[in-house]
Amino acid sequence: MQDHIRDLLHRFQYSEQLKEAAAFRILIGGEDPRHVMVDLDIHNSYTLRNWVSQYQRKIQTGLFVAPAMKRTQKQDVHALQQRNQ
Repeated sequence: MQDHIRDLLHRFQYSEQLKEAAAFRILIGGEDPRHVMVDLDIHNSYTLRNWVSQYQRKIQTGLFVAPAMKRTQKQDVHALQQRNQ
């Protein structure tokens, strides 16, 4: 029984890289959170919103620097607006 519970707990643990990728796809890439959830197999929208909020705070306080934008993103006004927010 304990093994089953432990397996369930580990089942929905996500790496820092996945959390960061999901947050940046939404914050920087402007992607729809529902699409990101499906694509990355994230099972809870609250969890994703929490990651986005955490990384947004890190960016605003200077604890985390957003990666350089790709050429196509620079040309996309919407992407620039998302990055500035």
